[in-house]
Amino acid sequence: MPALPLALAARTGWDSYTALKLGQEEWAENRTFCAYCRMARLASLASFALALPEAVRAARAATGRR
Repeated sequence: MPALPLALAARTGWDSYTALKLGQEEWAENRTFCAYCRMARLASLASFALALPEAVRAARAATGRR
Protein backbone atom coordinates (compact mmCIF):
# COMPACT_ATOMS: atom_id res chain seq x y z
CA MET A 1 0.00 0.00 0.00
CA PRO A 2 2.19 2.88 -1.19
CA ALA A 3 -0.50 5.48 -0.45
CA LEU A 4 -0.03 5.30 3.31
CA PRO A 5 3.72 6.15 3.43
CA LEU A 6 3.17 8.88 0.84
CA ALA A 7 0.34 10.38 2.88
CA LEU A 8 2.44 10.21 6.04
CA ALA A 9 5.33 12.00 4.35
CA ALA A 10 2.99 14.66 3.00
CA ARG A 11 1.41 15.23 6.39
CA THR A 12 4.68 15.35 8.31
CA GLY A 13 6.14 17.61 5.63
CA TRP A 14 3.23 20.00 6.03
CA ASP A 15 3.54 19.89 9.82
CA SER A 16 7.26 20.67 9.54
CA TYR A 17 6.60 23.59 7.22
CA THR A 18 3.96 24.95 9.60
CA ALA A 19 6.25 24.57 12.62
CA LEU A 20 9.07 26.39 10.84
CA LYS A 21 6.74 29.16 9.68
CA LEU A 22 5.38 29.65 13.20
CA GLY A 23 8.93 29.70 14.53
CA GLN A 24 9.81 32.41 12.05
CA GLU A 25 6.82 34.49 13.18
CA GLU A 26 7.69 33.93 16.84
CA TRP A 27 11.25 35.10 16.24
CA ALA A 28 10.05 38.20 14.37
CA GLU A 29 7.71 39.18 17.22
CA ASN A 30 9.62 38.16 20.35
CA ARG A 31 13.24 37.52 19.32
CA THR A 32 13.12 34.29 21.33
CA PHE A 33 11.70 30.77 21.14
CA CYS A 34 9.73 29.07 23.89
CA ALA A 35 10.82 25.59 24.94
CA TYR A 36 7.54 24.01 23.81
CA CYS A 37 7.86 25.51 20.34
CA ARG A 38 11.44 24.32 19.98
CA MET A 39 10.51 20.78 20.94
CA ALA A 40 7.46 20.77 18.65
CA ARG A 41 9.61 21.99 15.76
CA LEU A 42 12.24 19.35 16.46
CA ALA A 43 9.62 16.57 16.68
CA SER A 44 8.00 17.67 13.42
CA LEU A 45 11.30 17.74 11.55
CA ALA A 46 12.38 14.38 13.00
CA SER A 47 9.05 12.80 12.01
CA PHE A 48 9.43 14.08 8.46
CA ALA A 49 13.02 12.84 8.26
CA LEU A 50 11.94 9.39 9.42
CA ALA A 51 8.95 9.22 7.04
CA LEU A 52 10.82 10.37 3.94
CA PRO A 53 12.88 7.22 3.13
CA GLU A 54 9.82 4.98 3.28
CA ALA A 55 7.86 7.41 1.11
CA VAL A 56 10.63 7.36 -1.49
CA ARG A 57 10.56 3.56 -1.54
CA ALA A 58 6.76 3.61 -1.84
CA ALA A 59 6.91 6.09 -4.71
CA ARG A 60 9.44 3.93 -6.51
CA ALA A 61 7.28 0.85 -5.98
CA ALA A 62 4.19 2.66 -7.25
CA THR A 63 5.95 3.81 -10.41
CA GLY A 64 7.70 0.49 -10.99
CA ARG A 65 11.22 1.88 -10.56
CA ARG A 66 13.96 0.37 -8.47
